[in-house]
Amino acid sequence: MPQELAYRMWPVSSTMPLRVRDWKPSCEGVTGDTCWTGTITVTEQQAESKTLLDPNGAPAGTDHYKSQLRGEYVVTGVAGTGASFASLDVQGKLSGSHEHKVRYDAVYDVTCADGRTVKTETHRYGLTDVGSATRDLQESVFIELHEDGSYELSNGSWNTSTLFSGTGEYSDYNHYRGACNPYQDNDRESSKATVARYGLDDFTEEGVAKNQNGILTLQGSRTFTVENRLHPTTRTVTWNLIRVTAD
Repeated sequence: MPQELAYRMWPVSSTMPLRVRDWKPSCEGVTGDTCWTGTITVTEQQAESKTLLDPNGAPAGTDHYKSQLRGEYVVTGVAGTGASFASLDVQGKLSGSHEHKVRYDAVYDVTCADGRTVKTETHRYGLTDVGSATRDLQESVFIELHEDGSYELSNGSWNTSTLFSGTGEYSDYNHYRGACNPYQDNDRESSKATVARYGLDDFTEEGVAKNQNGILTLQGSRTFTVENRLHPTTRTVTWNLIRVTAD
């Protein structure tokens, strides 16, 4: 190495102390010693398929139904907070959709009232019912914190602010030829615009918080079946909330 280059080099120590600090979430523009950030997502899905039978028990059609509801909540502020509770302001969006389709096509033999005559009846019918809706959301979320680290998380809308409506379409048809009684013959079709109405139920969830370096984390997810519904319903609630305490 040239001597003049060696003179220009900084002296190097065998050890170099570095101060390292873990990343910490920040709440820009928030006054006070504590702030909350995070998101909550709630989904409900329904799905059911049935096989329709003719009067003799033979498969003759299908009945399919599916729907989805979704609520997305983003924490935007703190209405009130303390050592054992927090009331959070949230904004977000609700969305919903459904589709119901029935198709039945049957040709079958029937015995007439005299007990001897056998004739053939034809019955075809179907319906289509679809719709969707979206709506912006402003609501409150409540957190109750316990001394043992457990918590309860809920929204207090009483299912009023989570009702919303949109547009839909409905159509059906019916074709019937009654072999023994011709007066029962029928041909009909109809269609109309509809109002699609949805409601996303309130949520209440529990968990154990993680507290480290002034950061309280509430995180979890739960999927379960909702009872007493017209169709089988699966509900999932996922949350990730953080409380930051200033140094």
